[in-house]
Amino acid sequence: MKFFPSKADTYVWMQPKVDGTSYQYIVVYVDDLLIAMEDLAELCKILKNKYGFQLKGDGLLMYHLGLDYVTDDHGTLCAMPKKYIDKMDMTYKQIFNESPKKYKTPLEKGDHPEIDESELMDEEGTTKYQLLIGQCQWLVTLGRVDVC
Repeated sequence: MKFFPSKADTYVWMQPKVDGTSYQYIVVYVDDLLIAMEDLAELCKILKNKYGFQLKGDGLLMYHLGLDYVTDDHGTLCAMPKKYIDKMDMTYKQIFNESPKKYKTPLEKGDHPEIDESELMDEEGTTKYQLLIGQCQWLVTLGRVDVC
């Protein structure tokens, strides 16, 4: 289809528009596509009919990989991880039966983690910790959020 990978990121596929004024893009992340082009419906039709892709959500961009997308009053596309943060909050509540506490710094006053002698977590605690840390890492990747 005459798309070629970007030199900066091989997951970003580019195709010059017929008039040569700009490019159209398909961004691939595992089995998720983000498409920026004028005739999205035609491309989706080709992907479904010619190549057998099973597309869902093939309309305007509203949510992708944990990010909500909105267009502001000036027509600028803005991304924010609101639904993903809500999902993280729900996961925390399911694990601990309470809402997460809000902190301004990662350590409490007088805390000295370098001399901590508490017991190591069991396998279940380790799994929960890895789940929560993984969610925080993805949030930082998505929204460049400071998760102190």
